[in-house]
Parts: sequence; C-alpha cells; structure tokens
Amino acid sequence: MVNWFGDSLDGTIARVRNQQRPKYGFFLDHNVDCINEAIMFVGFGLSPYMNLSIALMVLVIYLMISVYVYINSHLKGEFKLTYAKMGPTELRLIIIIANLLFMYVAPIREFALETTILGEAVTFRILDFIGLFLLVAISIAYLVSLYKDRKYFAALEPLERK
Repeated sequence: MVNWFGDSLDGTIARVRNQQRPKYGFFLDHNVDCINEAIMFVGFGLSPYMNLSIALMVLVIYLMISVYVYINSHLKGEFKLTYAKMGPTELRLIIIIANLLFMYVAPIREFALETTILGEAVTFRILDFIGLFLLVAISIAYLVSLYKDRKYFAALEPLERK
C-alpha cells in the first residue's frame, strides 16, 4: 500500500506544484516499479508461502507485459496499462486482499496441497494458486494483445513484394 500511495502521490504533487518532468518521471516511475515488483515477487518466492519458481514466472510475465506497454508507448504513442480489465490497480488489490487473508485467516495461511509432479513431491499453497491465476491471466492478455498489435503494425508497414 505504501508503494501504491507513493506511486500515485508523486505525479499529483508535481502537478500541484507545477513542476512536472514527464520524461524523468516516466523513467524513474517505471524503473522503481520494476525494482519493486522484483523485490516483491522474489520475497514471495523466498517465503514459505509460495514456490520460488511460480513467483519468478509471475515476475517474468509481469516484466514481459511491462516491456510490451513500453514498446507500444514508443511506437503508438499509447500508454495502455490495463489488459483484459486488469491493470496495476487490480494487481495491487489482489495482493492487498491476499496479504490481509494471510494475516487474519489461519486456515488460508496454513493450507497446503501436496502432490507429485514428474516424480518430485511438490506442495502448493494459496499464494501458488493466486500466482498461477495471475500467470495465466497476464499471459492470455499478453498473447491476445500481441496478436492484435501484430496485425496493426503489419498494416502500417505492408511488405512490398519485388
């Protein structure tokens, strides 16, 4: 919540003070976001509540869609953060709700599903399921957007046959 507050507040303060620095703000804001996400997901993965491999896969797809947003921002002049009705605010809300449930509902915090995958014993916890949901949802949004924008950019620069 502190990150969310700071992320929302810095631009507002700059506008109120009439001291906007759009390029520097864009540069700083999105680099801090990437550092924050890396720390957050690695922290989840190093905790006993989430498999590191799932946390890192979610981090990778998050960074992939971030790069996608930055590419489109440059090529289209469009800064779109919401895909499939899910954006940074929704992701933060999911994380806040998950944290609150972990803090106050012991059966959720202690839930563990043990299974075997490729001969290895694996334990899945609630955060693993949330991570897998995010991984699938963001991956689908990324691939659908990639497919649509591929057509858009192909139409902008049609291949000339010689």
